[in-house]
Amino acid sequence: MNWLFVALLSQFLLGLAAVFDRVILKRGVFNPWSYAFWLGLLGLFALVLIPFGNVVIPISLIGTALAAGALFCLGLLLLYFALHHSEASISLPIIAGFSALSALLFSSYLLHIPVGQGESFGFWFLVFGGLVLFFIEERGMRVRMILLTTFSALLLGFSQVLTKYVYLHSTFIAGFVWVKIGGVLLALLAFLIPQFRQKLQSEKGAEIKTESAYYLANRLVAGIGSFLFSFAVFLAHPALVESVQGFQYVIIFIFGALLLHEKFRGRVLWGKILAIAFIFSGLLVFGLSAYSGTLKKNPDRPIVWGLTFSTAFTDQLGLDWRSSYIAILDELQPKRLRLVAYWDEIEPKENKFDFSRLDILMHEAEKRNLPVILAVGMKLPRWPECHLPGWVENLSTGEKEAKLQPFIAEVVRHYVASPSLYLWQVENEPFLPFGTCPSRPGGFLDNEIALVRSIDPAHQILISDAGETGDWIRAASRGDVFGTTMYRKVYSRILGPFFGVTEYPIGPGAFLLKEKFVKYFTGKPDERYLVIELQAEPWQHLSIPETPIKTQINNFTPAYFQEVISYAQAAGFDEYYLWGAEWWYYMKTKHARPEYWNMAGELFNQSAL
Repeated sequence: MNWLFVALLSQFLLGLAAVFDRVILKRGVFNPWSYAFWLGLLGLFALVLIPFGNVVIPISLIGTALAAGALFCLGLLLLYFALHHSEASISLPIIAGFSALSALLFSSYLLHIPVGQGESFGFWFLVFGGLVLFFIEERGMRVRMILLTTFSALLLGFSQVLTKYVYLHSTFIAGFVWVKIGGVLLALLAFLIPQFRQKLQSEKGAEIKTESAYYLANRLVAGIGSFLFSFAVFLAHPALVESVQGFQYVIIFIFGALLLHEKFRGRVLWGKILAIAFIFSGLLVFGLSAYSGTLKKNPDRPIVWGLTFSTAFTDQLGLDWRSSYIAILDELQPKRLRLVAYWDEIEPKENKFDFSRLDILMHEAEKRNLPVILAVGMKLPRWPECHLPGWVENLSTGEKEAKLQPFIAEVVRHYVASPSLYLWQVENEPFLPFGTCPSRPGGFLDNEIALVRSIDPAHQILISDAGETGDWIRAASRGDVFGTTMYRKVYSRILGPFFGVTEYPIGPGAFLLKEKFVKYFTGKPDERYLVIELQAEPWQHLSIPETPIKTQINNFTPAYFQEVISYAQAAGFDEYYLWGAEWWYYMKTKHARPEYWNMAGELFNQSAL
């Protein structure tokens, strides 16, 4: 059975039950005190699980379990007060988001579970979502809402962490039973207080039987939702199932409008939509981040380490391209290469082809039996990304594409018989809008792939995409092999002017998770994935020749270079092409900083093959 369908159905039922909780409370037969009291007593049904497992736990753990159950009921009491005084589409999403935050913080402090970058990212989504809902609440209710939802979230989050602690040190059935007993004991203790018993008395005694039936029916719906949620956890990883919890608040949003006639106009409507989007995204990030953290491969597995070499970049750095290349091959000894067939270099004049540079590069690779990925097209590695010869600059889009086709064909025919040819790469990150590039017509990539296949059906074709921001699906669905980039520190066009160089807030497991999803959606489970660009040089606002050496080193220290390698090893791919060999040579020969060069040499010595 599909876990996603079961998980969504469970969230539909739980969201529906939450809306009907609001309906029942709104009628006034049950007040929040009685609602929480009866919910606590319903924990007695957990005793039916006793025959199915050993419920004996250490005495030291009993107090924690009882406290978890009691705090859960107290958190629900405040939740029902918030629900009683406010709209379901405001109070429930706030508590959901903030309880996730409190559970995260308490887990970090009490269980010493580290907060990852993904969780930090999701944290801010939840905070912003909650703040939006606070500000669209009526001014007179705002302080009360802040207090009720905040303390409810703290209690529920703390209860969740204590429950997790109990489960870590006992069986599921034993922990579940004792936690529920904690809620039952709290309800019974509260019943001994005369003032509390008065609060349980209904103001509409004649309607209590009817409302009790509604209450029990709604608890049944919630119970089925909880069961389906647990069943979805059985079918898939818990973190994956938890990532779809935001769907519950979409249901609350819809049925809050249909059944409760809550406010959904103007500023309030857009505020709720924005807040639900933030909270949905935050819960999704939390769940997927937790799941990606479980996707681990052996960091000591055989890995092939290669690199990209660009004559365009050696020219920018003022290096001799041939001596740089030979030094890289002989001193570093990479196990695979990516080379680039630049249009402006090979066809500087129309129909006048000059393969002299690339012939030397390919010949030196052949002498060393090095497999080569040869990139061809208009958009290729290194700035300005699109390397067009001057004679096509004034041509129309269609004319440029028409002139590109014979160039690609000539390159493929020229190198098809090379013993070092390993893969063709057609275009570089063709779906990423980056660089100084002309507009491209629809279907240009498919046309180029078809052209390469028609001339050389024997070699596979690699299509690449941006690792962190690309969707991967369009690229992976077209090629035989998929290549992702992997950059850690970047200068963003949007955030860079405000924050400078920033680091992507995602862990290495995110790449494995993305690979799983993309293979599922493309229907190509056996397609090979590799990292075609692994950042091993600094990225800042100005180009490397224009940036002070101290700034370059601060942005990409030798220690951070090692962190990047460790990150890549944890990301799970078996083949990596480092991006920065020319810079290592530049730092070694021009600035007497050989650390990067030496570290790369050690890495290639450990490479498989």
